[in-house]
Amino acid sequence: MAEYGELVKAAIREAQQTAAEQRKKATVSEIYEGQLLETEYIKRGGAIWQQIRVDGKVTSENRVYKVNSDKPYTRGFGRYWYLDDEAKEAMRAAL
Repeated sequence: MAEYGELVKAAIREAQQTAAEQRKKATVSEIYEGQLLETEYIKRGGAIWQQIRVDGKVTSENRVYKVNSDKPYTRGFGRYWYLDDEAKEAMRAAL
């Protein structure tokens, strides 16, 4: 039988690997004007949030509204931004 410490280390590695896979599924990446633009969807406080990073720095966070509908959207700068199919898939991975 393995020691308790080894079992804990194995469980931690497995949890970290699962979290990394979940984060990868919930992230949409693209190159825009030579910069890496990543949009990650996070569940926080019972709501889904969109976190936008440019070259690894968080530039904005927006709440996603109407998550369970056909046209989920975010609001920003006085406009509504509807999610495309790739973004909807990533958002559902965060649920």
